[in-house]
Amino acid sequence: MSIQQQAARRAEQLLAENRPSKAARVLQAAADSSAPAPYWLLLGHALRLAGEPLPAWEALQCALQRDNSLLPARLAGLQALSEAGQLTQALHLCQQWCTEFPDSPDLHTAQAWLLRSLQQVDAALTHYRYILERWPAHLPAREKACLLLQQQGQLFAALALADDGPEDLPHRLLQAECLLATGQAQQAVTRLRQADTDTPPEPLRLALLGIAAACAGDTATAWASFAQAPEAARQAIAQRAPGWSAQQCEQARLHPETLALHYLNEQRCHASWHDPAHCAPLALDALPAPLGDPPDNVLWFQALWRPHDRMALRERAEALAARLPATPVRQTRTARTEGPYRIGLLSADWCPHPVPRLILPLLRHASPRVHYIRYASVPPVAYPPVAAMQAHSPLVDLSRLSDLHAAQRIAADQLDLLIDLSGWTSQFRPALLSHRPAPRQLGWLGYFSTCGGAGLDHVLLDPIMAPEDEDGYWRETLLRMPETLWLYDNQQAIAVTPSRSELGLPEQAFVFCSIHSDYKLDPTLFAAWMQLLHAVPGSVLWQTPRLPAVAENLRREAERHGIPPERLIFSPYEPDLPRYLARYRQADLFLDTACCNTGTTLLDALYSGLPALTLCGNTPSTRKGASILHALGLDTLICHSLADYSARALQLAREPQALAALRQQVQNARQRPPLNSRLQAQQLESMWCHVIETYPAH
Repeated sequence: MSIQQQAARRAEQLLAENRPSKAARVLQAAADSSAPAPYWLLLGHALRLAGEPLPAWEALQCALQRDNSLLPARLAGLQALSEAGQLTQALHLCQQWCTEFPDSPDLHTAQAWLLRSLQQVDAALTHYRYILERWPAHLPAREKACLLLQQQGQLFAALALADDGPEDLPHRLLQAECLLATGQAQQAVTRLRQADTDTPPEPLRLALLGIAAACAGDTATAWASFAQAPEAARQAIAQRAPGWSAQQCEQARLHPETLALHYLNEQRCHASWHDPAHCAPLALDALPAPLGDPPDNVLWFQALWRPHDRMALRERAEALAARLPATPVRQTRTARTEGPYRIGLLSADWCPHPVPRLILPLLRHASPRVHYIRYASVPPVAYPPVAAMQAHSPLVDLSRLSDLHAAQRIAADQLDLLIDLSGWTSQFRPALLSHRPAPRQLGWLGYFSTCGGAGLDHVLLDPIMAPEDEDGYWRETLLRMPETLWLYDNQQAIAVTPSRSELGLPEQAFVFCSIHSDYKLDPTLFAAWMQLLHAVPGSVLWQTPRLPAVAENLRREAERHGIPPERLIFSPYEPDLPRYLARYRQADLFLDTACCNTGTTLLDALYSGLPALTLCGNTPSTRKGASILHALGLDTLICHSLADYSARALQLAREPQALAALRQQVQNARQRPPLNSRLQAQQLESMWCHVIETYPAH
């Protein structure tokens, strides 16, 4: 065996152990002009995984010089250029290669993906459709096209495209995922059962079937599928099934406890509480160690709602953060002697999400002493608040860069402070922050628990969200705003108030309103709401569930409590912000959720003039409402027990004069932060300057 063969074998072992940097060094040490194309391909792969896309591209060019027809080298080269931020060069090269090799669907798919990366969405969709006309069975193109349509809000167009594919197992899985995205859980179950021809069982089909069955309320099928999925994954590993490496099985989270949490989360999201397992305790320390990067977000959000797990959550977060790269990006910092402080805002949510709405007034009211730069960890999506920000702050898209190169791109802007708006939520990139692209890094607004030292020095909260005696739950240094951490855009227009009949509400009834994400509702609080409907004759509960199954399940739950289902009023989601805000003016009292308060939605209700009642709990996520109401001087709307919450709601429903007086107090409170956006933006800006001027650079 030659030295290069020995090096290649050793490198493959190191890659299997997730040690790409070591593998690259082994290959580089044995490389010379005699190395064949596969050797250079392996080196390029190792360098890419090690976060070195440009050296990887050089190695892949060596592979192509030796074998011009080596398609994997071309595809890897395009990805390496993309990760290095050279998207335009990658696209031009891909177009050239598609001309040279017109019969390669993989190259054409790469071209469509690059068009999407450059925000040329229509051109990307057109090219995907061209690919599928020529190669109808090409799954990667169909998957990427469906995902792109979903990202554009075209859920049923994505489903139609998935249904046009062949009837093999991979396409069945794609069809089921698209059915779930449109809320058709039972149809997804049927589609997956039709695909039950795999021997041995396909792990992903079983896991997806479990989730679909949970959405459809089919408890028996859900649990049975989840129980089989881990063993199927282990068999796939043992038999070296195509496409199922140990790492891929880990990334799929096919572990019994994790799947159980997924199941419980689907029940929560669909208000499917008839299964007593919904309330079964699952201690954080009983869960498997988080696998992959980032960890499964369901686990972390579940943990946030259980105060007895908070110290365990810190320990697990610290253990995960310890696995992140600890090498800061190399940069030369010059002391700032003039000009504004440069502050970065990093988020995965420059899209239809609360974050852009909350950040817009910060940018609009910025003084000359600060300059904000926004960074997107995933591709931004068209949304009016995001578009409005462009006049105040540039947006840098990091979504196609590796963590290392994204950190280098941020470092090139010579920031004084980088503010992370995501935390351990969807699309969080902790490795990016661990490369230390800024001298000071702070978490704010997006996540209300510790990240375990994953690149953050500080977290900004307030005295209500995080009392002084709770610092031990945090790895980061806690900073506290004087009143509240929240900010709101008080220049947001409100449309003409619709009539109650237009909204499907009874004209004379007392309307309890609770607008929230579906996962924030729990059976205990819902039971208290049903008791309110019992106590207030003719009253109704008004909600806007996103998933069709939620309305059906809540009507069924209402009947169990002796409430006619027609006293639950469900309105469709209103994407237009002014019309959405105008709806609140036809409600009488907003009821906040308990296991995780609403935050931005509660601010929407108050801004529209609607009194809002909150239940303050023992974790930051259950104190959001109290933080907002206390800052506005509306402490009488903060309750500290479910009995107090129910009694206060009943009192206001029975005493119209007290409720009218409260409405006036809510109107007067708009002069105070966070509804006074100019004053709150100034206070936040002062906090940023304090951090820069007080805390040393790392």
